[in-house]
Amino acid sequence: MNTTSKPTTAGTEPNAFKDTVATAMNLKVPAQRDAVYHGPGNPIDAVIADLSSGGWVCKAATDTSYALRLEAGGILHAFDDAIGDLRAAWSREPEEVPAGDHRGLAFARSWRLDQRLGDHG
Repeated sequence: MNTTSKPTTAGTEPNAFKDTVATAMNLKVPAQRDAVYHGPGNPIDAVIADLSSGGWVCKAATDTSYALRLEAGGILHAFDDAIGDLRAAWSREPEEVPAGDHRGLAFARSWRLDQRLGDHG
């Protein structure tokens, strides 16, 4: 990551936004995907197994299980799509930005402050 490791050209600073996108792309989103999904099959299989083994017995249970399975089938694709979107955003960003640019060192400071204050929106 460029935020502290490489010297920059005069009048520029590291693109901290690009570093943040890289962290999301390489660490955060994959970790969340892995937290949702462990092994082959559909992430909702454990819930459906409980429903199917007597956890909820009626026609609505069968219909709901089927609907859940269809909806949950797209979860892993959504994570992959997010990683692809982040990769595209990352590739468009320069390594360095003009000094004072909102993506530079000011971005890193404001983002960390937002995290401490709990303002994630």
